[in-house]
Amino acid sequence: MSACFVFCCTITVLLMFSVEGESCSEGTLTDGAEDCCYGLVKIGNICKACPAGYFGKNCSNPCPLQLYGPDCTQICYCSYCHPVYGCDARNDTATQTFRTFEISTSISDELNDSKTKMDAMTQEPSKMMTINVPDEVKDLKRIIIISCGTLISVALLLLMIREIRRYTLL
Repeated sequence: MSACFVFCCTITVLLMFSVEGESCSEGTLTDGAEDCCYGLVKIGNICKACPAGYFGKNCSNPCPLQLYGPDCTQICYCSYCHPVYGCDARNDTATQTFRTFEISTSISDELNDSKTKMDAMTQEPSKMMTINVPDEVKDLKRIIIISCGTLISVALLLLMIREIRRYTLL
């Protein structure tokens, strides 16, 4: 019983500290907190979501190529993608260029018979696709940790009740 009890207590304490360390939300910073979490930026004493077109710690990273919008969750299907607004609406004839490479070599004379053919194809931009990550998925780690901590706490409580009953019956 004592080894199991010590193990369960250790796991519970570790889980409680990890849950406290992961508690991040938009809003006023609490006492002692210096930085905002990933995806938030500190403005005065308040943590706010990154502006459209930026992501990361302190919103310091612009969206990667072909992605734009809040949390960089929207995809562009055009030749130029603005990190905040996406495809340029003024350029109605925007096209996306694809290049295909075909390389063939001859065994007898590799240098002379090598050829590279590049074809450029164009495709009209299609509708933009939005990828939204539900809030439930963002908090999945926290939910799992809290659930495990609760289960371990209940198991510890049941073990303690069993031990108390065992000693009181003796």
